[in-house]
Amino acid sequence: MILCKVKLILRMKSPASISSILPKVLENLGIKKGVEAHKSLVFWDKVVGKQIAKHTKPISVRKGTLFVKVEGSVWANELSLLKKKIINKLNKLMGYESIKDIVFKI
Repeated sequence: MILCKVKLILRMKSPASISSILPKVLENLGIKKGVEAHKSLVFWDKVVGKQIAKHTKPISVRKGTLFVKVEGSVWANELSLLKKKIINKLNKLMGYESIKDIVFKI
């Protein structure tokens, strides 16, 4: 079934770039939103800055929740106060609202 969908997308009259095909393939496979949400892992350092990035590590994204490992309870507390701001910055940088929450784990 999945292979049939991919074949339909790829059946074009002229060559197309992978960047124009890939979003359609991901959407047809039903994984586009999940893949896009994982971009937040890449953008984490840019959004929070070097100082915070040294003490944190984004681990995964599940159902719109970003899980971040932090160095200690003080960092977890401080970042929980900045959570909304971080979520807004991440979503703005990605160009869509995929992160709804952040969980900080020690």
